[in-house]
Amino acid sequence: MVDYYIGTMGFSYTDWAGSFYPPGVHSSDYLAHYARIFNSVEIDSTFYGIPKSASVMRWDEQSPDDFKICLKVPRLITHEAGLDNVDREMARFLDSVAPLEEKLAVILIQFPPSFDISRGKLLVQFLKNLPGDHEFAVEFRHPSWYIPRTAEVLT
Repeated sequence: MVDYYIGTMGFSYTDWAGSFYPPGVHSSDYLAHYARIFNSVEIDSTFYGIPKSASVMRWDEQSPDDFKICLKVPRLITHEAGLDNVDREMARFLDSVAPLEEKLAVILIQFPPSFDISRGKLLVQFLKNLPGDHEFAVEFRHPSWYIPRTAEVLT
């Protein structure tokens, strides 16, 4: 049997108030309400910076034990530094989300459209330094990556 996880990209949309979130549900309780309906979510706020401990703890406390969370790697690592000399920042990010434990389903490494295959050696080194106790997904947006060799590298 296959487990299915269904969710959305984000849960903290104020324009969902009154439609998805019933009147009276405070924004601080959005995830708790969301997690009654969906069993997973992609939290993209981590793209904008390493999350604070209080945020990670709130995500954990407001979701059931079998809930799954996908987080984006901060843009400092993928977009601004382009993977160059980012091992320390990546370790800080992973340490910050460690309290999620089994709820942490996938960590999304999303690259900007300008990140092309000429950065392949940086990618290979970055991937080698990732810990084996997490699942990672990679999103390329430059067409130069759409070759069979990319799949081999990611394997």
